[in-house]
Amino acid sequence: VCSGCGNMSCGSFYKCKDCEIYLDLGCALMENIFRGWDAKEMLHYSHRHFLKRCRPGQDAQGSCLLCEFPISPSSICYGCVYCYSFLHEHCLQLPTEFQHPVHWDHPLRRLDYTQLLGSRKDCNACDDKIIGIPFSCLECEFDIHFRCADSLLRGLVHKSHEHKLFYVPSDAHYFNWKKYP
Repeated sequence: VCSGCGNMSCGSFYKCKDCEIYLDLGCALMENIFRGWDAKEMLHYSHRHFLKRCRPGQDAQGSCLLCEFPISPSSICYGCVYCYSFLHEHCLQLPTEFQHPVHWDHPLRRLDYTQLLGSRKDCNACDDKIIGIPFSCLECEFDIHFRCADSLLRGLVHKSHEHKLFYVPSDAHYFNWKKYP
């Protein structure tokens, strides 16, 4: 992670031998650069390694471990320098537990990475594989993407219909509302 601009890069860089200062080639060539990036580091339940505050940079790909929305090169994230995994900084404020109308029996909780080792879960709302960290009920084996849980809560009120309408992506299977009270 560049100490000047905060970009995470896989390319060449300059490093101080005595301390944790790194400059990418662009910042190293600037005369007026100073250590302006606040490179906080944290351990988060969603990932096994420390995550550093950064901007993913030009090589950004993939999606946030929490919301599963794409990572843009300029977004402020917490990233893993070993795995190249990211969390949007604003996603750190997402709840880790909530009650959802499609699963009233128990609260849905965010799993941590140790509960997912060696297994991938399918979303009970859209049947797609969950790439990031799902909201789950371990008692009922109910798992849901954050984006599906959010979409099912919001709904669209349209004057042509008396009930809320819910967004279903074109590549998703139809959610069986009757299956989950």
